[in-house]
Amino acid sequence: MFSAVICAVGSATSSTSSRPGHADRLRSAAWTTSGLGLPLLREALAWFECEIVGEYPAGDHALVVGKVIDGKLLDSEAEPLSYRQTGAMDGASALFPDAFPAS
Repeated sequence: MFSAVICAVGSATSSTSSRPGHADRLRSAAWTTSGLGLPLLREALAWFECEIVGEYPAGDHALVVGKVIDGKLLDSEAEPLSYRQTGAMDGASALFPDAFPAS
């Protein structure tokens, strides 16, 4: 089992002021637990409880595929944060060139 949350644009959790790759960037966030005891961010726009249905090697990571078994929309007026809007929050931007060569 795992949980997934959707953050809202402008939420404290979506702030890109955190240092990339800093392990404690969510330490000060307010947390709660789902009915199954999974961690959830209190300020999330929405959350999902998921059952793991598959795990696949993906380089130095694992791709985990889940089936949503429960969830809740907490703020229907908020705009969901996209990965592109996180900037360098997770440090991934350092892995890619500033521009890709034309094909």
